Amino acid sequence: MFARKNQDLTGIDIPKPWIDKAQEVLTSVYITELEKINKKFTIYGVAYSDELLLAIGLLSKDTQDMSTMTLSLSADLESNNEKEMGNLLNNLIDSAGVFFDQFFAGTDWNDFDLRWNSFKFKNKTYYYSTSRENIALTLQANQLLDNK
Repeated sequence: MFARKNQDLTGIDIPKPWIDKAQEVLTSVYITELEKINKKFTIYGVAYSDELLLAIGLLSKDTQDMSTMTLSLSADLESNNEKEMGNLLNNLIDSAGVFFDQFFAGTDWNDFDLRWNSFKFKNKTYYYSTSRENIALTLQANQLLDNK
């Protein structure tokens, strides 16, 4: 659904404690900016056999405001080694920080790009895309469809 690569199998969700910690870190770093625009972060993460994916949504705290922004980050996963996955996840969050520094520095950011773009970070290639997709709603819709 969010994967950069064509995935035949369903991925494994990144453990909730890690997602919660990443969300806590991003929120604490950008609390002033988030409060100014009445938004919050929501994070979804999944590991496939050859890819690690994070989708970080910037959602309104007001349910009437449907404007969203999602940063999707992807890394090639070379093994199922827990240490490698932890390092990749940490690097994805660090690189998200670089993105959100630029995002919040501008007054009217509107540079959405659904294509996967590559970038180098700590001597490794990662990928990102940006969209207006509300990942929370997409996940809810997928869950409803899977339960039918």
